[in-house]
Amino acid sequence: AAAPFNQKYYDRVLLDRAMPYLAHDLFGQQKPLKQKNGKTISFRRFEALPAATTALTEGQSPVVSDYTVTEVTATVAQYGYRVGVTDMVDATKPDAHLTELTQMLGDQMGLTKDTVIRDAVVAATSNLYCTTATSTITLRSAADSEADTVLDQNMLLEAYRIMRTNLAKHVTDIMRPGTGYNSTPLGPAYWAIAHPAMIKVIKTFADWNPVQNYASTKEILPGEVGECVGIRFVES
Repeated sequence: AAAPFNQKYYDRVLLDRAMPYLAHDLFGQQKPLKQKNGKTISFRRFEALPAATTALTEGQSPVVSDYTVTEVTATVAQYGYRVGVTDMVDATKPDAHLTELTQMLGDQMGLTKDTVIRDAVVAATSNLYCTTATSTITLRSAADSEADTVLDQNMLLEAYRIMRTNLAKHVTDIMRPGTGYNSTPLGPAYWAIAHPAMIKVIKTFADWNPVQNYASTKEILPGEVGECVGIRFVES
């Protein structure tokens, strides 16, 4: 007997793609580099002066002291991706190929930018690791053996202490308590970007304050999930 004919219904409405939340582009300074000015831009930072604890002598000018200027450079680079569709495909296929591919390339552009920024941020020379780890490799091994016990609230407090003792300025202002139910005031804080697996752990800490309890929603960033010991977390 002949095999039965199976008719398939083809839905022309394409399925949504799963896209990660892009968080790293929320932070940092963006500076334009004018055309015809090369590929490298230079920034300078005047370092803070120490406290002047020696009393001046009447009638004498202070000794001329040095100051420090630090130069930071950044070099632009191009990133791109190419896909091809023939005119025959565009003319005969039921999907809106060009429209969908344009959206895909737009999504990819955002992901690429976020990834490049992330890689530059995590390449910093100052790092604090949980437990006795000295690298991400040893930390990963510790995480495999100790499950969710690697990160604890004391590590967040230690990170906060290091920032403060190195004179790092808070990047958020005080959020005053509001009239909402169970609203919680927030003090000046730093920002952190965390993986959902880490957010799962941080939510168990004693001082975890979910974003739903914030006194105000005006200053909440996209993807922000809560605050703990002076650190506000964006999930990515």
